[in-house]
Amino acid sequence: MKCSRDFIIKLIFIIVIASATSLWAYNYFSTKVFYIDDHKYSEKPTESDRQTRYMAWSGEPIWITQYPDYKQLQVNGEVYRLKELESTEYKRVYQVIYPNGNSYTVEDVNNSGFLMAYDKKGELFIELQVYSNHGSILAQGEKFYHPSSLVTAAYDHYHQHQGNVFIFTLSIACFIYCWYVYRKESFQRFLFKISYGVWVVDPEPSDMYFFAMRISAIAVMVMSGLFVLYSLK
Repeated sequence: MKCSRDFIIKLIFIIVIASATSLWAYNYFSTKVFYIDDHKYSEKPTESDRQTRYMAWSGEPIWITQYPDYKQLQVNGEVYRLKELESTEYKRVYQVIYPNGNSYTVEDVNNSGFLMAYDKKGELFIELQVYSNHGSILAQGEKFYHPSSLVTAAYDHYHQHQGNVFIFTLSIACFIYCWYVYRKESFQRFLFKISYGVWVVDPEPSDMYFFAMRISAIAVMVMSGLFVLYSLK
């Protein structure tokens, strides 16, 4: 009776942990993000239908305001104006106007998501900036945001789901399997029999086998934990 009760408690605990992990993973991996100056931004709730707010752990908040024919992006106290000039099956073209009046054109050729920026002369614009504290610095207290980064922030079809759910799931499954191998000698014996039972009659594992299995299980659990962290990037 006691064994049955302990089993039910363990089963309930496992179900609760699995459900909580699944709900957290679904929320995490379904969230879309984008990056500016190595800061990861995600959408946060707002009370306005026309405004969208994006936040990062250490970056400046970004506000996107939707107007009938253009978008306004506000970050670090500066306002940028973005407009989609052309949208076809083969490419999309955007205009980005900076607070100082400078204008750039950003093209998404073949709708691949790879954005290329051009200055007013039509020449390819390549950002060459000095970075400090994860921000590109022009002058004292002044930051520069690349036109392609601004387009990525303003248009949510360039946002991507964060993390890698396949690596996360595989790593969790591998960790659970190795934990079971480490904890259960009976499972180690089972693995030994299915590995050597075909060639050996009544095989019996040695102490060295059990020791090697536990060490291997620990090593793989550590690797699985590292891959879980990697999958969250």
